[in-house]
Amino acid sequence: MKFRNDIPICVDLDGTLIHTDTTITAMGKFARQRYFHAFYFVPWFLRGLAHFKHKLFSNYELQVSSLPFNAKVLAELQKIKHNGNPIYLVTATDAKMARQVADHLSELFDECYASDGRVNLRHKAKGDLLIKLFGKHGYVYFGNSRDDLYVWRYAHTAVVVNASKRLARKAQSISKESYVL
Repeated sequence: MKFRNDIPICVDLDGTLIHTDTTITAMGKFARQRYFHAFYFVPWFLRGLAHFKHKLFSNYELQVSSLPFNAKVLAELQKIKHNGNPIYLVTATDAKMARQVADHLSELFDECYASDGRVNLRHKAKGDLLIKLFGKHGYVYFGNSRDDLYVWRYAHTAVVVNASKRLARKAQSISKESYVL
């Protein structure tokens, strides 16, 4: 894949840059290590998903080096970075976790946007942010889920990672340009 070097590349974290979901992983490890504190999950969740993620990552820290990074995505991003494109981590995971990943891969990422305890940065919220930052059809987006369809609709190029054939076809039908990785 090669893009104009002035177009921003936006990359999702869960299921795209890594093979798993950071929130699910953190919940499982937190519950196993501090099983009594897992009762906090219900009141945190009742205040919304963004709040839940914020409280979870405020109370439990995943080791970034142990995350199962997607080698194909990393290799592609390294080529793209060498081409001179700015690359942004744009994820619904909590900002604390996202910042740790972005810092761990600091040679790749220029900036990081994530859920902040109030806004869960997924689906329409993520798409609207990217439109505000880069304009309609002004960015490339690497994603993997149905939540990304809104984001891909307004992307210059959709890069579909680890998704079903059905989702890949849907992304291709709504995007100006698309790739399956």
